[in-house]
Amino acid sequence: MKLAERMLTDSPFLRRVSPQETIFLTGVAIIHGAPFVTVYDSSTRSNHTLSLSQDARGWSVVSVKANSNPLRATAIISINGENVNVRYAANQARDLSDSPKSRDAGAESEIRRRLDALPEAQRIQVFKELRARRTQQGSTSDLERRRQTLEVLSKVEQAMTK
Repeated sequence: MKLAERMLTDSPFLRRVSPQETIFLTGVAIIHGAPFVTVYDSSTRSNHTLSLSQDARGWSVVSVKANSNPLRATAIISINGENVNVRYAANQARDLSDSPKSRDAGAESEIRRRLDALPEAQRIQVFKELRARRTQQGSTSDLERRRQTLEVLSKVEQAMTK
């Protein structure tokens, strides 16, 4: 009965949509050789940062496949033991590009430029701080996440100059 319990409580046959239809990749980072990904779950309108270790929901990174174009990267994540292939959504890829049509291209480019300029230890510090904030606050808007990222970047950059 224990073997069938999970199928009865969380049956894949009763799920309304495939996870690939509602979960999209929003970021990929390799830190000390370990993959970290951020994903957006459109069914719950929430963002999640995942690593090789399972989080409280039972989600984790299985693997990341890099690409010469970062927006074509893919990741396989485990959701309660089910492997799901996630990739950037087409509209996200456009929004994250440096195209002049993207209203957020300037802010995203600035964040990438500032992160790239940091030594690896400080980049890790930024990611840890942002992950802690997002875990504590739950789902936030893109604008709020951007504001928090810039705030944490400034704090780390100021600490480096002291």
